[in-house]
Amino acid sequence: MTTTFTWNLDSMEVAPQEGDLTDVVKIIHWYLLASDGVNSVSESSMVRFGEPDPDNFIPFNDLTKEEVLAWLEATINVDVIKASLEQRLATLALPPLSYKRAPWAPNTDSILPE
Repeated sequence: MTTTFTWNLDSMEVAPQEGDLTDVVKIIHWYLLASDGVNSVSESSMVRFGEPDPDNFIPFNDLTKEEVLAWLEATINVDVIKASLEQRLATLALPPLSYKRAPWAPNTDSILPE
């Protein structure tokens, strides 16, 4: 089954002013949803950034989701996060486990549920 990944990068914390720059992104809050069409799992966190590069600064209102995602991909290990989400999806797809009393066990009360 194919896994679909969907990024939510809608929340950022910005510094109003840093030197001559305004609305400087300092923290990106991210959320990644993985779905196999039946089950969904997600991971979320935040990434904090240091000083901006004035020569490559993009005004806040000109940012695109693709640019912000590129910043994240340069900072976090997206492949590891996606692999973890896929493993969690695979676990959800397994049939549920149930307790069974061994055939030789006496039929008495024990710590195992019946």
